[in-house]
Amino acid sequence: MGNHRNGTPTRQRNQTPKIQISTAATGGNSFRNLENDTISIRLEKVDSNAVKQAKIKDVVTLSLEENIFEVSLQQQRIGTIPVAFNSILSAQRIKQARIELIRLSPTLEVIIKVSLNSIR
Repeated sequence: MGNHRNGTPTRQRNQTPKIQISTAATGGNSFRNLENDTISIRLEKVDSNAVKQAKIKDVVTLSLEENIFEVSLQQQRIGTIPVAFNSILSAQRIKQARIELIRLSPTLEVIIKVSLNSIR
């Protein structure tokens, strides 16, 4: 039985999108880790050929194309970042960020880690 929800969301204080990304790599917890200011993002529209050349810990670059962040590795586009992250990855923050791949899988799950700790 347990609690009965009456249709209202349990937590809705802040308007920033709460990022829920669960991955096997992190034990299934969603994360925006503000202590060391890194976020992990699962890419969309992943290019399977580009991913085959990618390796974990590769540092990738980000470019903003028509309001969509594209992630590239050695000039080859590997995917895009979901638009929900655009506010967090505001352009001035991203310029100093270190971005690296932390997970790749044959199912085209590409997870990047963005470290924003150079900005306060």
